[in-house]
Formats: sequence, structure tokens, C-alpha cells
Amino acid sequence: MPARIDTVLAAARARLQRLPAEQVPAAVRAGALLVDIRPAAQRDAEGAVPGALIVERNVLEWRCEPTSEARLPQAVGDDVAWVIVCSEGYTSSLAAAALLDLGLHRATDVAGGYHALAAAGALEELAAL
Repeated sequence: MPARIDTVLAAARARLQRLPAEQVPAAVRAGALLVDIRPAAQRDAEGAVPGALIVERNVLEWRCEPTSEARLPQAVGDDVAWVIVCSEGYTSSLAAAALLDLGLHRATDVAGGYHALAAAGALEELAAL
């Protein structure tokens, strides 16, 4: 029997059009907003995602939801393409699904997270944007 969290994760991912790391720079060039939800200690240990907005997971919904008083200036409507990145692509899937629940229908995440971006050379490409 699978762990309950595995079932929840699979359901979240079934709702997303996850981005492979190689496609992230093109998505950003096309206007997507890359959001790094890793905690500060993890960002310090692993490294930065060039150009990403830093929004830790515990406040993500309030920052991305356009009717929230705590929203980011970029949270201008439901059509914003939010691309969520975490360390390995697990928490980001759950976070992106939470944004879908708020009506942010273009929310997705990076398959494999920061580690996949690094392995694909996408961090360098993002730094050049």
C-alpha cells in the first residue's frame, strides 16, 4: 500500500503540466515567473536560482493570489504563469497544485527542481537572461 503522501503527490502532479528543467529558461523568456520556495538554509547550501522570486513555501498562496492584501506586485491576475521550484521537485508539485486550487490556472512546477536545473545547465542559461 503506498504512503498517503505518495497518493496526494500523484494527484497533484496529474493536474500539472510540469516543466522539464531544459524548458524553464524558454518559459521565463516567454513571461513565466520562476518562484523559488526553498527555505533560506537550503538556498544557502545548494545555491541560487538566477532571476527567481524568493517566496518561502509557508506564504506562497498569500503572495501569488491576486486578491490577497499580501500579494506580490507580479500577482496581477489568474493568468500569471507561476513556475514553482524546490530542491528536488516534490514540495513544488504540492505548492503548484495549491495555486491551481486558488484559480491560478497556469501554475506549474519544475520536474526535478533545483537539482534538475543545475544538471541541465539551465541555471547558467537563466543567469544570462
